[in-house]
Amino acid sequence: MARKVIAVEKDGALVEFLKEKFAEEVKTGQLTIVHDDILTFTPSHWKLGIGNWKLLGAIPYYITGKLIRTVLEQEHKPSIVALIIQKEVAERACANGPPSRNASARQGKESLLSLGIKVFGAPRYVHTVPRQFFSPPPKVSSAIFAIEDISDNFFTKNGISMAWFFKILHTGFAHKRKILLSSLRDGMGIDETELMRAFNSCDIPPKVRPEDMALEKWGCLVNKIPMTKTQ
Repeated sequence: MARKVIAVEKDGALVEFLKEKFAEEVKTGQLTIVHDDILTFTPSHWKLGIGNWKLLGAIPYYITGKLIRTVLEQEHKPSIVALIIQKEVAERACANGPPSRNASARQGKESLLSLGIKVFGAPRYVHTVPRQFFSPPPKVSSAIFAIEDISDNFFTKNGISMAWFFKILHTGFAHKRKILLSSLRDGMGIDETELMRAFNSCDIPPKVRPEDMALEKWGCLVNKIPMTKTQ
């Protein structure tokens, strides 16, 4: 059992219900119930440092991507994120990762979501949650999804900034039907000869598509494209 739990709930009526139901835990200080939006929750305000807290919860599925980005890109990151999210999203987030204990988590191509998570930690498909476990049952299947070993080490190791990495990543995925070289050339105004030098230096095929490139190659490529070369 956790030594201290901070429960963040946006619904005011539910906040009052929780305060009444868990009155003893609130009284002892083991549980703090915060009436707030998790998307604007500030860990440092509650003295949560880097890696000394965990984010756990069942969230509205429509905020999944935004919440994960917000949590991972902030300075005071948790050590672990574990959420109940849409099954299909959990599978996409684990694309090309280690084999899951759950056969439903199939391997697939990379995406903005999967790479945006892997750059900070290790995504894991934990378990499928059947629809009948919810009331009322949702229209989509759900899964327990975790991100472990969270840190900024990738950026330090590759000598790149977070902002520069995501600028190139987003530009690379801006046009699904284009090869990566064309997307970066057209989207960032970088000379193709300059790009080819970077591709060759990282042993990246010139016709590669962004979804077929592993995170390590992205790190190398971002490092080889000088920030001063963009417009």
